Amino acid sequence: MTRTAAALVGVLASAASALAVIIGSHSGAAATFTTVNGCISNNITVHINTLLVRLHHGGEGAIESDITIESRDTCSGLDLGTSSGNGDPARVAFTVDLNGASLTGAILVVDGNGTLRSVPVSLAWTGVGTIKRANTTTRVVTGDVTTTVHTRNASRNATVTGSVDGLPVDSADGMLFKDATVTQSRTK
Repeated sequence: MTRTAAALVGVLASAASALAVIIGSHSGAAATFTTVNGCISNNITVHINTLLVRLHHGGEGAIESDITIESRDTCSGLDLGTSSGNGDPARVAFTVDLNGASLTGAILVVDGNGTLRSVPVSLAWTGVGTIKRANTTTRVVTGDVTTTVHTRNASRNATVTGSVDGLPVDSADGMLFKDATVTQSRTK
């Protein structure tokens, strides 16, 4: 190995040790819709995503699912309160890409009175229309550290069908999304 090659290997090795790379990505689906059972009207918001964060080659993933149910008695005009909760990944199944998504399982919610109950959910998102994409790169220099953040975002409108708490959901508007962020920090 020549002296120049040895010096280059040394520079690359020290640069590699001063480089931190974090990759974060999430894919998900969201929808807001209304279900009706007699006089009871429920405005429901559902947001679900998978999250993956990796530092170099290791990674950790999670499924997050949130639901909010705002209930109203339309016959009497009475506000029945809001129930909200987060799905336990062991109790829900979720798959997603920009063509469609599905969520099945039970999400525990707490109502305005503090009562805990399980809400069965079976929803399907079907992508419609074109996929919208956006990419950005941001570079920040602070002292000897240069951090570069690359983002790639994609989204698509969707139609949502299925049921929540035993009540049908027919052709509600929703969205599918996929986002990725790569953050690299280098020390001089």
